[in-house]
Amino acid sequence: MVGAKLVAWFDFLSIRGFAKVSQDSKHIAYTAKDDDKCFVVVDGMEGNRYDAIGEGTPVFSADSENVAYSAQEDDRWFTVVNGEEGKRYDAIGAGAPIFSPDSKRVAYSAQEGDNWLVVLDGEEGNRHDWMGENAIIFSPDSEHIVYVTRLGRLSGSWHSGPVRFRLA
Repeated sequence: MVGAKLVAWFDFLSIRGFAKVSQDSKHIAYTAKDDDKCFVVVDGMEGNRYDAIGEGTPVFSADSENVAYSAQEDDRWFTVVNGEEGKRYDAIGAGAPIFSPDSKRVAYSAQEGDNWLVVLDGEEGNRHDWMGENAIIFSPDSEHIVYVTRLGRLSGSWHSGPVRFRLA
């Protein structure tokens, strides 16, 4: 194949999930396992070792400049964005983290005790009883997020804050 280059050698049994290719096709990332620890490899560079890496991650931003994933260490989950670890929680929601269309923002859902919340650019939002899986969506202009949640008997759609509720 003309122009092909070897990105990384690995033991086939050590790779977990599928490799992800950035939008511009210049970067590759995948999860691997060495002994009992998991890690993410981006362009052949191995990241820190953790107890687990979140399913469906790592993910690239639309501009291909950022990579993020969720990780677990000592029964606590957190996100890693461009190598920087975030706050630890009891759980990180499925399909998280996600980048905004302009690649400047990152969001994910997290569980702390019995409550779920959205973390947007490192800032925690309101606490809820439940949050849908893969529930966070950015607006096309990256200015707003929408997610589905429940608080008590009320469930609703949130658009960077409460929009409307309906009885469940």
